[in-house]
Amino acid sequence: MIPRFEIELESLRKVYPRKTSEQLASVAMAALGRPNPSAEGKAALESLTLSIRQGERVGIIGPNGAGKSTLLQMLAGVTEPTAGRLNISGKVTAVLTLGVGLREDLTGRENIYLDGETQGKERESMNADVEAIVEFADLGKFIDLPLRTYSTGMKTRLAFAMITQLNPEILIIDEALS
Repeated sequence: MIPRFEIELESLRKVYPRKTSEQLASVAMAALGRPNPSAEGKAALESLTLSIRQGERVGIIGPNGAGKSTLLQMLAGVTEPTAGRLNISGKVTAVLTLGVGLREDLTGRENIYLDGETQGKERESMNADVEAIVEFADLGKFIDLPLRTYSTGMKTRLAFAMITQLNPEILIIDEALS
């Protein structure tokens, strides 16, 4: 049996538009008859072809500005490619930044339920997850207090405990644990 690809990228490209000041400079350069190599914008990702099969684990490394986060944002559906083909078979769960989406006005427990709902989980199936998250986070009585009363470390523990209960088909993590 041939493995089914979970993620397929073909000639993927992402170009971010130029700033207004760069656009004006480009118009001035064109008026003077000089070529402007950055007329299109900033290419964050250029001609990437990649296939990842079910069960494979992949790490993406490279220098700053290489397009790693841009690629992960495209895989997570946060941004669209400028060109190329992106095909994902399976539900993507992305942890791009730890703790993003936590609501300061809600309690830790309420944030756990809210996160589960955004993942499409039913309330009944969340109950077991909530207890495991509460136990792992070890926040004691603070779990039922608003997040605005938490220290930075407590918020981090809660957010990390929440990702321990993910059971995704495809999991993308970008610098969340740095």
